[in-house]
Amino acid sequence: MGSDVSTVGSDVSTVGSDVSTVGSDVSTVGSDVSTVGSDVSTVGSDVSTVGSDVRAEEKAESLLDRVYRLFRRVTWSTRYLPVIDGLRFVAILSVVLYHVHSVMPRSLDGGRVIRPLLLMGNIGVQFFFAISGFILSVPFFQKSLQKGQSVSLRAYYLRRLIRLEPTYLINLLLLFALGFYPSWGNDLAHLGASVVYSHNWIYGMFSNINFVAWSLEIEIQFYLLMPLFAWLFIRGHKWVRRFILIVVCIPFVVWQHSKYGTHFPHGLSLLDQIQFFATGLILADVYVNDWGSSLDIRSWKYDLVAWVGWLSIPLVMWYALPYARYTIPFSLFLAYAGTLRSRFFRAFLSLRWIAVIGGMCYTIYLYHWFFFRMTLDYLGGFQYRSFWMNFLVTGSILVCSIFILSAIFYLLFEKPFMTMGRGLLGKKKETEV
Repeated sequence: MGSDVSTVGSDVSTVGSDVSTVGSDVSTVGSDVSTVGSDVSTVGSDVSTVGSDVRAEEKAESLLDRVYRLFRRVTWSTRYLPVIDGLRFVAILSVVLYHVHSVMPRSLDGGRVIRPLLLMGNIGVQFFFAISGFILSVPFFQKSLQKGQSVSLRAYYLRRLIRLEPTYLINLLLLFALGFYPSWGNDLAHLGASVVYSHNWIYGMFSNINFVAWSLEIEIQFYLLMPLFAWLFIRGHKWVRRFILIVVCIPFVVWQHSKYGTHFPHGLSLLDQIQFFATGLILADVYVNDWGSSLDIRSWKYDLVAWVGWLSIPLVMWYALPYARYTIPFSLFLAYAGTLRSRFFRAFLSLRWIAVIGGMCYTIYLYHWFFFRMTLDYLGGFQYRSFWMNFLVTGSILVCSIFILSAIFYLLFEKPFMTMGRGLLGKKKETEV
């Protein structure tokens, strides 16, 4: 009996020991669970932090994107090629720097190498002519590939009217109201001639209301005749029509040479500038019929072509100016064609803020002299004896002020008509590049 009691006591002790062990294990498990819970909380905190950072980054990006979209040119089709606006940037910057340099005192010290290059900046207007020839003829070449299809002339002319005319009229009336022009007497007549793009023809000189309008009058002549050019030249074999177009331009270039001599690039009519628009037409032909309206292929070989084209322009103007009107159209074709399919040039000129400035070139061109004179008068003129100090300091202030003030006027007086025209013409649009 006593032995049984002892055995029972021993079993009880064993059971108690097991219970203690189980309790210890439970405590350990509870500790592990607490540790896991702590880790989960830490991970959750990290995830929240990462999510907060992503949202902040997305917010910053969206703000930048909104500013970009605010200033980006409105296109009237689903395709936008920023490199074209990059080419416009090159053209408008050339013109602006040319005019900045044109009023700098000739007695300044230094700048012996760069000043001749700045004097060549007036060729930027011809850069614009070639771009216009390209973008306006692309739809005609594309339609020519579609049998029985043609560009709507009503839409074509309405688009030109809505896109350009309101901004141009506002500019002329504003400058006239402010009296920001040299009075030649009978200023209302000069204003009227400028409004109907006839000042070059009637008076044989730049408009006194806004002298840069001379090139816009030539552009309008080309816009009006582009459908006729399309009907005449967009037919037959591509190499034959390109050759014919070049041959047709030669007599006009010879006539320009006899009329103006080495004064290049001069001339106030379409016939004085026809070879540059023809350059754009041939480039459009290559773009549509050789490249299939695609710029997907990029090659360093085209960078080499672009280098040859861009560098040959100042070299010709420096060493062979009497022949520049003959050769620069070929240089310009190489520069543009090479850029469109290059790697470096296209990537650089497609940078969003370069393309944005290029997209505002119409407003910048119309107002740059007004903003330039206003800013220069505020600064008190060029204050330094050194060319480089005036160019780098005063010149930078002038260029920045022109771009910033033009951006404001672009939003007020140009972009609204881009949007309006897109709405009026609906979704059936020409190709826009």
